[in-house]
Amino acid sequence: MTHTLLSNVMYALRKHLVSLLPSSKENHSVTPATQRFPLIQKWQKKWGIAKMTKRVAVISPNCTSDSAKRLAILIGADYHHADGYDWSKYDLVINYGSSNGGEFKKVINPPTAVKICVNKLSTLKRVAHGVEWTKDPEVAKEWLKKDKAVVCRESQTGMKSEGTNIAYTLEGFKDSPATWWSRYFPHAHEVRVNVYKGKILSVYEKVEEEGYFDFKHIEVTGEHRQVNEMIQSISDNIGIDLYGMDILVNNKGVAKLLEVNSGAVLLEETEGPLLKLLKKEVL
Repeated sequence: MTHTLLSNVMYALRKHLVSLLPSSKENHSVTPATQRFPLIQKWQKKWGIAKMTKRVAVISPNCTSDSAKRLAILIGADYHHADGYDWSKYDLVINYGSSNGGEFKKVINPPTAVKICVNKLSTLKRVAHGVEWTKDPEVAKEWLKKDKAVVCRESQTGMKSEGTNIAYTLEGFKDSPATWWSRYFPHAHEVRVNVYKGKILSVYEKVEEEGYFDFKHIEVTGEHRQVNEMIQSISDNIGIDLYGMDILVNNKGVAKLLEVNSGAVLLEETEGPLLKLLKKEVL
């Protein structure tokens, strides 16, 4: 069996196990995966977390529940929808994208940090090398005049580019119901950089195939000063632990941060590095 075929089979199996978990709308725990699926024990042993003794839960809103449930399966944790539950009985809660508060003994991704990430303007105010932005339409018009394009944004919290469009003419600018704007940054690549507590887990390039966008894993060697400064500023000014950065990169290697995702999709190449780092948290 080829490596690619084996990877596809393992991915399909994990997705099947996720589908067997209760709906994210059901506000109760999932029986730890090691009790329901013995194969998980082999995966845990591979990453050195088979002897987990702490009570751990993964929580999420509906929009990030697939990845959250997959993570719960991989580490043998309980899964809960993020609304209305007492987290104090858990030694550790991994918060996969919820800004809802609660009492925690220990939490990865505090809800206060997630709340900042959900709001793109709040994020851009705090990070290094973010795209330029303004609420002043006159400034935005000047950008349009100089750059021949400007990004019009209707909402501060939209997902998957909801309420976002690029205006190339003054007429298009006037027709857009934007409440704020960001300066268009000509770029050759858009990448997702996944990070856990300051360490890069994986890098993907966002590619378009047959009209759809997908993530293509890329191997990156060496360091990038601007990316390192982005990570440091996120740690210092937002306090999020596990996240994905969406970054634009031009042909000269200059990078601009678009947003920080507090519930980034969990893909295969991210799992291994993440679980190795989580060992210290869950054992």
